Amino acid sequence: MVKTGLGFDVHRFQEGRPCILAGVDIPSTQGLVGHSDADVATHAIIDAILGAAALGDIGQWFPDHDPTYLNIRSITLLEKVIAVLHERGWQLEHIDVTIAAELPKIAPYYGAMRACIAEAIAVGIDAVSIKATTTEKLGFIGRGEGIAAMAVATIGSVNSAGKSQKKLDVRQLSPQNMAYIGDAVYELHIRRHLLEKGITRGYALQKAALSYVSATAQAQMAQAIKDGLSVEEQRILKWGRNASSGSIPKNTVAIDYRYSTGIEALIGYLHLNGQAERLAEILDLMIKAREE
Repeated sequence: MVKTGLGFDVHRFQEGRPCILAGVDIPSTQGLVGHSDADVATHAIIDAILGAAALGDIGQWFPDHDPTYLNIRSITLLEKVIAVLHERGWQLEHIDVTIAAELPKIAPYYGAMRACIAEAIAVGIDAVSIKATTTEKLGFIGRGEGIAAMAVATIGSVNSAGKSQKKLDVRQLSPQNMAYIGDAVYELHIRRHLLEKGITRGYALQKAALSYVSATAQAQMAQAIKDGLSVEEQRILKWGRNASSGSIPKNTVAIDYRYSTGIEALIGYLHLNGQAERLAEILDLMIKAREE
């Protein structure tokens, strides 16, 4: 089952306040007034999600008379709502946001805002749309007195076993899950690469493979190629790198292990999303970086 919800919010400007939109601090001479950080875009997203799941509105969940939520980051509230959504048997499919403002200029921050929201709700950046418009100088927005935002959320039901009704919903996987798959994909690719190079004897094959699949080797390759990754790919790499990885194998440097987990998470993400061509490009870049 798929359902949609609509969210709308308005906040007025005030000198000396930060201007935070979709979790991103936008440079401005004035900011928005509210009990929380007054992130009007995130508030609209929260209301859209709650509406889609028929769970009330933001005021019911986070009342503006409760000191608990004074100056709280709205992104934190969004994360709480997503947790509730999952508990109630729903998963977020897509968010579409329109911000109405005369000032400040918002377009330069689209990418950062999309990435921030995507990270908070644990979806790919392609599931988050953010855009802006003006009111052609009309009304309180046109006079520069405040900002309004409207959001539409699409959610899908999850079966009682806690799995998506689809075969596999990659967006619901943890970075450790991604890395688990990525590790297998990467090792298979390396073994085939070595066989194609003519290394076929058991011990020699195992020794050669170790120079590609060790945490240190993977960390070095990740560092070598990361500047050539897209914004989304860098986000996945960072997501995997920063994930709690439990115990670190003996004789392994912690930072190397974290980077190797990050690159494995990226490989797993690309594989599970069916991005075979891009995956092959990244694997080739990794091997090239290792062999140069």
